[in-house]
Amino acid sequence: QVTGSTLGYRTAVDNPFRIVPESALGAPDGEFFSLGLTGTFGETPYEGSLVVAFDGMVWNGPGDDVSVHETTGGRSGYPEETAEVLALHDGDWTSIGIATSKAASGANYFDLGDLPYAERIKLVDTTPVENYGTRTFDGFDVNAVDASVLYFGEETGWGAGDRFVEKGSWGMYFTYDYRPCEWPSS
Repeated sequence: QVTGSTLGYRTAVDNPFRIVPESALGAPDGEFFSLGLTGTFGETPYEGSLVVAFDGMVWNGPGDDVSVHETTGGRSGYPEETAEVLALHDGDWTSIGIATSKAASGANYFDLGDLPYAERIKLVDTTPVENYGTRTFDGFDVNAVDASVLYFGEETGWGAGDRFVEKGSWGMYFTYDYRPCEWPSS
C-alpha cells in the first residue's frame, strides 16, 4: 500500500495515471507513477517521492530483498532516470542504493545490507534535469516495488511455546516460519 508520496517537478503529464501513486502497486504491468524531479526549480523546492508498505516486514533474507521496476526499462536514446531507494527500520531511513532506468528490463535489485528488516521502502527521484536537454520530463517512473521475503509472524513473551528451562522461569520460546517470495520473471 502507498503510505506517502509527493509529486516532484515535471513538464510532461500526458497520461493522468502517471500522477496516481497507486499505479506503482502490484506486479510490473505497464502502469506507473512518475515521481517528478527533486530539487529547487525557480524558487520552489520539490521532492518526487513514493513510500510503500507491505502486508508484513521486508525481511533481510539471503541475496536481494527489494526490487524496483522502472517503466522505460533501458530504452536506448532515452535519458537515464534515477531514484534513491531507502528502507525504514526502527524510525530511521537508510539508503540501500540507486535505481536506474538503464537496468535490464528496468528491474533493479537491492539487499537490505546490515538492516535485519524494513518497515517501508521509499523512493526519491535523483534524476538530474540536465539529463533531459530540451525534452519534456516527469522523472523516475515507478512500475512496481517488490519484496522477496516478508515476515508475517507474531510473538509474545507469555505465549504458546515450549519452556527452555525446567523450572524457575516463565520464559518460553516459539518457532516461526517466513515465507520466501519468488521474483517475477522479466
